[in-house]
Amino acid sequence: MADGKTLKSKNEGRKVVPTAPRIVSESPPGTEERLRRLVDNIPEPVAYLDTQRRYVFVNQAFLDLRGLTREQVYGRSPVDVMGPGVNLHFQPLWDQALRGETQTYERQVTNVRGETRWIRGRMVPDYDRAGRICGVYVVATDINEIKEVAALRERRERELRLLMDSMNSPAASVGADMRYRMVNLAFEEWCGKNISELRGKRVPEVVGDERWQEIEPYIRRVLAGEALTMERLLVYPDGHQRWMSVTYTPRFDEAGNSDGYFAVASDIHEQKLVEQQLRRANWMLLSHMENTPLAVMEWDRDGRLIRWSSQAEHLLGWSQEQALGATLRDWRLVYEQDAPQLQTALELLRSGAEHRATVLTRNYHRDGQLIWCEWYNSCLRDEKGKLISILTLAQDVSARIEAEARLQHLATHDALTGLPNRLLLTERLHQAIANARRSGERVAVLFIDLDGFKNVNDTLGHRMGDALLREVGQRLHLALRESDFLARLGGDEFMIVLELISEGEDAGTVAEKLLELMREPVRIDGHELQISASIGIALFPDDCDSPEALLKNADVAMYRAKELGKNTYQFFSSDLAEQRLGDVALEAALKKAVERGELTLAFHPVREAETGRMSGVLVEPVWMHPQLGLVPPERFLALAEHTGYIVLLGEWLLSQALGRCRLWGERGLWVPRLLVNVSARQLRQAHFPDQVALWLGGGEGPPGQLCLALSEDSAGHAIYALKPLIEALHARGLQFALDGFGAGRCSLDDFRHLPLDAVFIDAGFAAEAPVDPRDANILEGLITLGRAFAPEVIAKGVATPEQCAFLAARGCGQVVGRYAGRGMNETEFAEVLRREQGGAGAREVKR
Repeated sequence: MADGKTLKSKNEGRKVVPTAPRIVSESPPGTEERLRRLVDNIPEPVAYLDTQRRYVFVNQAFLDLRGLTREQVYGRSPVDVMGPGVNLHFQPLWDQALRGETQTYERQVTNVRGETRWIRGRMVPDYDRAGRICGVYVVATDINEIKEVAALRERRERELRLLMDSMNSPAASVGADMRYRMVNLAFEEWCGKNISELRGKRVPEVVGDERWQEIEPYIRRVLAGEALTMERLLVYPDGHQRWMSVTYTPRFDEAGNSDGYFAVASDIHEQKLVEQQLRRANWMLLSHMENTPLAVMEWDRDGRLIRWSSQAEHLLGWSQEQALGATLRDWRLVYEQDAPQLQTALELLRSGAEHRATVLTRNYHRDGQLIWCEWYNSCLRDEKGKLISILTLAQDVSARIEAEARLQHLATHDALTGLPNRLLLTERLHQAIANARRSGERVAVLFIDLDGFKNVNDTLGHRMGDALLREVGQRLHLALRESDFLARLGGDEFMIVLELISEGEDAGTVAEKLLELMREPVRIDGHELQISASIGIALFPDDCDSPEALLKNADVAMYRAKELGKNTYQFFSSDLAEQRLGDVALEAALKKAVERGELTLAFHPVREAETGRMSGVLVEPVWMHPQLGLVPPERFLALAEHTGYIVLLGEWLLSQALGRCRLWGERGLWVPRLLVNVSARQLRQAHFPDQVALWLGGGEGPPGQLCLALSEDSAGHAIYALKPLIEALHARGLQFALDGFGAGRCSLDDFRHLPLDAVFIDAGFAAEAPVDPRDANILEGLITLGRAFAPEVIAKGVATPEQCAFLAARGCGQVVGRYAGRGMNETEFAEVLRREQGGAGAREVKR
C-alpha cells in the first residue's frame, strides 16, 4: 500500500473457508474486463498479491493513492512499491494471512498529494480449486473522518477533564448504567480513589449501600429528566467533613433518551457567613443569582423591589413583572402579625443601626398558602458608606419549623397517649399557682394511679397495657373541662390540675366522677378489663405553696388511697406526710431485714372442721424490727408488694418453709400439707416453676405436700391470665389455692376456668358468724361459691368452736385461726407435731 506512520493490527481469529475454484474458461466473454472495471470504480484501494507477495492486481484507487501506473506495480512486492519499512509492519500480517487467517490493521498513509490519512486494511486469503492458498486480497477503507471524530472526542474529554479538575469541589459524570465515566481530582480526593479505580464502578459500590438507599429515589428522578439539588455532608478519607450542595443534572443522547447525569458539588460550608461577605461578594451573587437555591431580592433606598430572582418567584409565586417596583405595603407578602418584625429589621438596616439582620416570618404564597421563610438581609453601601440597596436572601424553612415543632411536642408530650408530660405539667402548675395567687382561688392536683395495671401488663402483654393506657387517657380527657390540665407522668400514673377551685370538696367531686368513670369495663381485642384507680388530692394554698411540694403531697395522698383498699380517693394531710415518711423508712429497713436475720416464720395449724385433726400448716413471715418491735404482716407485705421486693421476700419465705419441713422430716415429724402465700409478681417470674422444682428436688419435701396460696388482691383483675402458670405448677405436682376469696375485686367469671385446689375465705367473714344472721348468710353463700370453684374450702379467722361447727355444717372442710391454733414459732410447732403424731410413732407415719 502506502507508507504509514502508525500500524494497529488484529488477527480476526478465524480461517477463511476455501472458495470454489475459479473457472475462467466457463466465465462469459468479457466477464473479467467487467469485473476489472467494477473494481476500478470502487473508491477504496483494492489489491491482490500472489503467494510470493507480488502484486497481481490493483484498482485505480490504489494507483491514485500512490501516483503510480499498473506497469510500476504489477509483478512487484510491497517493499518495491512502498519501501523497505513496510516489511517491518506487514511481515507478521502476511505470515498469518498466508496461513489462512484474515487480518485487519489500521495505519496512517500519505497519498501522492502529501495528505496523511487513516485507513483500515483487511487481508483475506484466496484459495484455488484444490483448496490451496493462492493469493491474498487486500482492501483498504478510509477511516480518517472516524479517527478525526474520535480524536476530537478524546480532545474534548481531555478539555472537559481539565475543566472538571480545575473545580475545587467534587464532580462526576455517571452513565445510565450507574457506572462512573469521569470524575475530577476533587472527587478522587473525596472518595480516596483515582479514576482508574473508579471508572466502570457502579455508584452503590462507591457511596455504600446505606447512602445509596438514601439517594436512589432522587437519582431515579434525575434519570427521568429532573434536575435536583440536595445538601450532603461529605466525609473525606482523613475524617474531616464539609457540607456540599450537590446538583444532579440529567444527560440525554441524540435521540433524547436518558444517558446518565452530571453531579457537581458546591461547598456551602461558609454559607452561614454569607451576610458578612455580601459587600465583597456582591458581584458574584449577581452573576450566579439564577443558579443559587435561595430566593434573591434587592430593595432600593425607598424600600422598592429592584431585583426578584426566579427562585423568589418559585418560593412565593409572584412573577418578576408583578414584584418589581412593589414595597412590602403594596401586597400581601408577609403574614400580618410578622410584617412589623421584617419592616423594623429593614428600617434598622437603612438607618445604619444594623449592618445585617436575620428574620424568621410567615409568608403568603401567591396561591394563599402560608409558609415559613428565613430572611438574610444585609446592606450594600458605597465607599462613603451611603446606602445603595438592601440585599435579601430568603429560603423556605417550613419543613424545619415543622420538625422543630414536632421535636418540641415530643419533648413536652407523652409519646403513647399524646398527653402532656411532666415537663409541661410543671410549667402549667407554675402558671396555675401564679394565677391562683392573683385571684385568691385554689388549685387542686389529682394524682391518679391505676389499680392492678402491672397485672394487665404482665399477663396480657405490653401491647394490651399500652392500649389500656390510651383508653384511660382518652376517658380522662373527655371528662374534664377545657380549663383543666391532664398529663401522664409515666407508667400508669396520670396527673390532673384543676384551676378556679373555690372549695376542696370540689376536687373530691371531680375525683368521685373519675372513679366512677374508671370502673366502667374496658374492651380491648376481645378482652373485657375491669379497672379502677386510686386518687390522691393536694390543694394550693392549703397544703403547700410550691409546684414540687404539691405534686409530692398528691403522691402521698394517692399512696394512702392505695392502702385504704384502692378504688378510692384521699386528700392530703400532715398526718399522711408523717406516715409516708415512716413507710419510706420501713421500706428501706425491710430490704435489709432478711440479711440482718430480723425475719422469722409463723406456723398456723390448718385443721379439719369436723374432726379437729391437723391437715396442714399455713406459714407466714414475721418481722421483729429492732426499734419498732413486731411489724404486722399486712403492713410490710403491702410495702413489699408496692416496691416489688415481694419477689425476693416470697422466695425467701418459700425456701425457708420447705427447709423446715425437710428438717422435721429427718426427725420423724410429718407435715401433712404446707401452705405458703405467693404473690402474682412472684408467679410471673419466668424462673419460678423451675426454682420451686429445684427446692423440691433438693429433698425439701414432696410436691404433693406443697400448696401455693395466691391472694385475690395480688392477682388483680387479670387473674384469669394466670391459668397457664397454674397449670404448669400442677404439672409439677403442686397444689394451688386462692386466698382472700370474697374480699377481692375480681369477678366470679375470673375464677371460672382457674384450676384451683382450694379457696381461703377471708377472715372477716367468719368473725361474726353465726351471731349475725346477715354475716351467716353471706358466709354460707361464700362456702357454696367456693366449693363450685375448688374441691376444698378453708375458712380463716375461726376463733370459737361455735364458728367451727357452723362452718363444718355448711360444707367448709378446714379452718385456720385461734381455734385451730395460734401462730407459732418453729420450736412450738414442732412440739405440736410431735404431740399429735405420737412421738416416735411419727416415724412410722412418715414411712
